Amino acid sequence: MAISKRQKAEHPLPKNTLNDMGGDRFLYFTKSVLNTGYPSIYSHELRKKHGANKPPQLMALLIEFFTKTGMSVLDPFAGVGGTLIGASIATPGPRTCIGIEISQEWTDI
Repeated sequence: MAISKRQKAEHPLPKNTLNDMGGDRFLYFTKSVLNTGYPSIYSHELRKKHGANKPPQLMALLIEFFTKTGMSVLDPFAGVGGTLIGASIATPGPRTCIGIEISQEWTDI
């Protein structure tokens, strides 16, 4: 089984205060178009009811780019939790995530 760039252990550059990415992954991220055709392993029929359902894998990539392991992420419009799930699957380690949602329908999901 091939190891993807995302799974390879990289060491962040000493001056990198933005994230935990090594130089190769950082350049790849900044020079690429993000693919949003993700498998639905984090989805289910209830999450699909939300009109702005975000793929957790995409949210994890964005979280990995803008945070370091152990940092906190705030999602003030949590919806059905795409960002919350993304924070929990971010590599090399999860981020603490706080979600705020005013719609009882979405919080129930």
